[in-house]
Amino acid sequence: MVNVIPIHMAPSAAMQSAVSVHNNLVRDGWIRQMLICEPRLSELVDTYKKLGYEVRVEDYVAADGDGNAPDTAGGDSGQQVRALYVRKIKASEGDDKSL
Repeated sequence: MVNVIPIHMAPSAAMQSAVSVHNNLVRDGWIRQMLICEPRLSELVDTYKKLGYEVRVEDYVAADGDGNAPDTAGGDSGQQVRALYVRKIKASEGDDKSL
């Protein structure tokens, strides 16, 4: 019988930071919509803003820690993959239109 001990690489500091940022955003009501590169990123930011959303764009850190993931939306172009987060704009208490 051979005992196999699985080895898991410790996440890099960049990965830990990215996970922390993601968790904080989710806790604050943000929803990650997609991972995407330019030029579609700018188009989608404008579209979500027009639809009444707050928009936040964060760097995407791939598992290898470099943020450039050729197997994701960036393809072989080497473009920076970004995470697009949105949340509905909260109406301020003074803007209650039901009165």
